[in-house]
Amino acid sequence: MMMRTIYRHVVLEFGEFPWMVAILLKPEPTYIGGGSLLAPNIVLTAAHKVDSLAGDRLLIPAGEWDLATNEEIYPHIDRNVSEILIHDNYSKAANANNIALLVLELSLSHNPHISPICLPTAPASVDVHIDHANCIAMGWGRRSRAYRQPVNVLKELTIPLAPRTECIQMLQAMTHGPFESMRATSPLVCPTVAQPNRYYQIGIVAWGLDCNLGRVPAVYSNVSYLMPWLSQQLNRLRIDPNIILYNR
Repeated sequence: MMMRTIYRHVVLEFGEFPWMVAILLKPEPTYIGGGSLLAPNIVLTAAHKVDSLAGDRLLIPAGEWDLATNEEIYPHIDRNVSEILIHDNYSKAANANNIALLVLELSLSHNPHISPICLPTAPASVDVHIDHANCIAMGWGRRSRAYRQPVNVLKELTIPLAPRTECIQMLQAMTHGPFESMRATSPLVCPTVAQPNRYYQIGIVAWGLDCNLGRVPAVYSNVSYLMPWLSQQLNRLRIDPNIILYNR
């Protein structure tokens, strides 16, 4: 698991993070979380959001920005889900291996507002190429625990990477509890030092406290730790590694 401290909460520009997708529950549809596009037909998300659902109950709008309107610069593209793949050793009680892949019925074409995220080749904590001070989580999650409805416009949180020991100490000192699964199921991405506009996904929101509390740690599934399972599933699905863009 990976832990971070949340600071800044701002609205994203349209198409700023083209890998971000919403996960909607049919038939309404109702927003239940977010995910990231890994390949034209593969979405990465947290297992705890989909572990009790069948794929045909989900709708994935890619290139979405404002959930309340269809008047963006480019239209979002909806896709149905044909299969949900959950880590074999996922444990909801222990919050372990909290990762899932959604296989889309139809592939998405590359567009200015729709393209995949890069995956890491080394753990973020030791990767000297990662800018640890400017990692970002994004999503349509609710503003706070008191405000139950999700926001309509895609937003971001700037999240500096903190040492694990420091985060554990902060968690032990917390008196705000209880902890809860975050609604956003956000990807956690970090830029590289050399190229600030190149991002790698290093985590997926697992659980945490109210983001509005300030310097409060949150817990993320560690994508680099889970790469063996991800690679195995992508190979089984015959996804070209060059499409995944590990080193875009």
